[in-house]
Amino acid sequence: MTSTQAAAIGDTLVTGHAAVRAALADPRLAVPPVGPATAADREHRTTAWLRAEAARFADGEPHTRRRALVANCLAGVAPDALGAAARTTTAAILGRRAEPVDVMAELARRVPVRVVGAALGAGESDLDSLVAAILSIAPAYQPGAPDHAVRRADEGVARVAAILRPGPGTRNGTGDDERTANLVAILVQTCDATAGLIGNTAVAALPAGPRVADAKSTEGAKSAERPEHPGYPGIPVAALVHETLRLDPPVRGTRRRTTAPVPELGLPEGASVFLDFAGANRDPDVFPDPDTFDPARGHTAHLTFGHGLHACPGRDHALAIACGVLEALSADGRRRVDTPVAYEAHPVLRIPASLFVEPR
Repeated sequence: MTSTQAAAIGDTLVTGHAAVRAALADPRLAVPPVGPATAADREHRTTAWLRAEAARFADGEPHTRRRALVANCLAGVAPDALGAAARTTTAAILGRRAEPVDVMAELARRVPVRVVGAALGAGESDLDSLVAAILSIAPAYQPGAPDHAVRRADEGVARVAAILRPGPGTRNGTGDDERTANLVAILVQTCDATAGLIGNTAVAALPAGPRVADAKSTEGAKSAERPEHPGYPGIPVAALVHETLRLDPPVRGTRRRTTAPVPELGLPEGASVFLDFAGANRDPDVFPDPDTFDPARGHTAHLTFGHGLHACPGRDHALAIACGVLEALSADGRRRVDTPVAYEAHPVLRIPASLFVEPR
C-alpha cells in the first residue's frame, strides 16, 4: 500500500523500520475488531464465525489463548516434512505436464494448502474438497469483502470445519470451536500469503525467456533482443526466498487501531493506522542498497512476518513450503515465460495473477 492508498481509506501511514517494529510490539495499537459472531453463525460455521474465533483478529487474552492453540497445532508439524511434501507434490504435477504450467493457478496456492491440510489431519479423500473450499474462503477472509464472496466463503468454511472438526468421543463446546476455527484459519493464511511468496520469488529468481514456440520461430533475433536471465546459480533457494520476503513481500503491511494516545508516533486514541512492511523492509538505515535484490544478504531483519505478540507463528512452515515448491521448479529445469507480470487487485497482498513456466 502506498501513502496515497493509506490516506484514501483514512489510515495514518507508519513507515520506517524502527517505527513499524515499535508499533507492532506496542499494545496500544490493537488489531481492528471484526465483531462478534451470531448464534446462527456459530451453528452454521460461517465466515463471521471464523473471523470471530481466529487468533488473527483477536487481542488480549483471547489472542494469547488462540495463538497458543495455533502454536501447539503447528508444533506437531515438522517444517522439513512440509517442505519435502511440497517438493514431491510439485514435482509430480510438473512431471505430468510438458506444456507451460501456470504456477499461480496450479501450484502456489494448491500445493501449500494440500500439504498443510494433510499435516493437520485431513484424509487423502478429503484433500481435493478441502483445497477447493480454502480457495473459496481466502478472498473473503478479511473484513469488507463483497457479499457474494462472503456467501461463497460461508459454504467453504462449513465444509472445511466439517473435515477438520474433532471426531466422535472428543470434547465438544467452545474450546473445540476455537480449535477448529483456528485450523481453518491456518489453512486460509497458508493460501494467499504463501502463494505470493512463491510467485514473487519466481518472478525475481527464475530464469526467464520467450515461449519455446516463439523462440524457435525467431531464434536468432530473439536471443539477441531478449537474452535469458542468468538466474542465481549456486545460491540456495532459501536465500532467494528470504530476500524476496524483504524486497517484495507478499504481505505489504497490516492495520491497527490505537486504544490510547501514542505520542511517540503522533497518534491520538482511535486512530486507524497502516504499518507499512514494504517500506520498512527498504529502510536504508537498516538495509544497505535497499532497492537491490541481493540474496547474499541471507537472513535479514525484515518485518514481513510481523513482530511482537502478533508475529506469524507459522513462519518456518511457510518458508519450508515455499522452498519446496521452488526447489521442484528449479530441479525440473523450468524457466519463466518472459511476459509482463500482472498482479491481483488487493489492498495489502502482492500476488502475481498468473505466472507461466515451461521446460527449457
